[in-house]
Amino acid sequence: MNRKRILSLPVRKEMKLDKNFDNFVGDDSFAFAEVACYLLAMLSILDVLILLAGVSPYSLDDRFSSGQRSFILAIALIFQISSAACYYAIARRLSTCTMLLWRVTLGVFLLNLIWSAQLMTVKPGPLPMLLGILSVGGVISVVRGHKAMRKSSAVGAKRHV
Repeated sequence: MNRKRILSLPVRKEMKLDKNFDNFVGDDSFAFAEVACYLLAMLSILDVLILLAGVSPYSLDDRFSSGQRSFILAIALIFQISSAACYYAIARRLSTCTMLLWRVTLGVFLLNLIWSAQLMTVKPGPLPMLLGILSVGGVISVVRGHKAMRKSSAVGAKRHV
């Protein structure tokens, strides 16, 4: 019989997956919050482009004069541009999260959650639902990230003692 010998390759040790995925070594606990901030920034930029195209998503009555309408749209435009800049800045800084940034991010996601709940009652649709899902996921991610920050700082403090 002419059998070829199969070379045995070194086999890696099998890694057992923990049912709680929080113990993964390379876990970025703020990852979902970061992605949610980038998505919210993109949605704000999309709102800016819609406003600049002249299509107003806001229902303005005919009782407003043209000056009042343009003022309301200008305020909405400024708000959307500033919110996009804030979301982008938060997303860029979440990799090196401090306690102040953690509080600001949690506040932003909670405000978004309140805003989407109000928007869902007034005008139900996919956008308020998307905002709510991103906000709830962002709050959960930020709270988990805070717990991970506290655990890592406690472990670091014990090592230096």
